[in-house]
Formats: sequence, structure tokens, C-alpha cells
Amino acid sequence: MLICNTIIAQNSRQFFFQKINWAIDLSNDFIVSDSNSGRAILNEGVDSIESKSDIKLDTSETIVLIVANKDENYFSAIITPFDTKVSNWFEEHEDLKINTYQLMNQSVPNAIVDTSSSKVQIDGLVFE
Repeated sequence: MLICNTIIAQNSRQFFFQKINWAIDLSNDFIVSDSNSGRAILNEGVDSIESKSDIKLDTSETIVLIVANKDENYFSAIITPFDTKVSNWFEEHEDLKINTYQLMNQSVPNAIVDTSSSKVQIDGLVFE
């Protein structure tokens, strides 16, 4: 067991996000973008969505925790506070998935676009 833990520790780095009290281990193969690059990637995505749809996004409270990539594999953790008094999170989340699929389908018309989602619980938090 000690050998496995040592190998894992040597092949990954841990990142701790104090704002949400969350830690992740990310493979050393991934190149982590700096915060300016992470924000630029977010803004590029927002611009793409807004230019191809009638959706207007407010990312003024959005926080980019981390953006990293290894070749064509990307990992990002981005959070935005959600006010349940304004709308229903589950409905908004479903709309987001549908709109993302449609946008990808329109943006790359010759691509085969498919979706899949599942839920996983990490440290008592459910992620989809």
C-alpha cells in the first residue's frame, strides 16, 4: 500500500481550493493554465455561445478554479453562485446541457456529437 501511495503521489499534484474547501489530485501530465489564460478560455466560450445563439451569459461572479490540458484532454473546474430564489437549478442545468449540445452540433456540423452524463459523489458532494 505504501508503494502505491508513493507512486500516485509522484505522478500527480494536489490542488486545494480554499474558497470551496475542495482538493483534487491532477496527473503531472496535465499542463495547468494560469488564471489569466483560464479566464480567457472562459471568455472565448462565452463569446462563442453568445454569437451563435440568443443567450446572454453573466459571468461576473464566475470563478475559474483551474484549467488544464494534456494533448486533446481538457480538465476545468469553474463555479458560479446560483440563487435558487431566482430559478430552479435542475431546470437550468437541463437547459444548459441541451443548449451546449445544440451549440456544438451547429458549430461543428460534420462532427459526430453525442452526450452522456452521470452522477458521482465525491466527499459527500454530488457531481454530474
